[in-house]
Amino acid sequence: CLEGTGLAGRAASVLREALEARLRKQSEHEVDFRAQAAQERGDLERRLDQAIARAEAAEARALAAEADLLTAQADIERLSANVKSWESEVAAASEAKHTAEARASARDALVKELQASN
Repeated sequence: CLEGTGLAGRAASVLREALEARLRKQSEHEVDFRAQAAQERGDLERRLDQAIARAEAAEARALAAEADLLTAQADIERLSANVKSWESEVAAASEAKHTAEARASARDALVKELQASN
């Protein structure tokens, strides 16, 4: 009977040691898992920060491009107004040239008439 009690006690002790070892392993796995989760969280935060930085840089480039576009549109409008003004000036100069040529032709004809009558 004493042998049974000693055997049961040893079995309980072995069982307790096995359970404690299992709990230690589970605890170690949990620590490893938490460390891995913390590292992955850190990696994800770093990637998120990089993505935010890229998005902010893209937004800044888009704003700069929009400003450049607005400047170019203003330049186009200014140049178009200049072209219209120059076209008007060319048309007026062309009309003046035609008028002057007509007067010169009439003057030349009058001079010939006067020379012929003398």
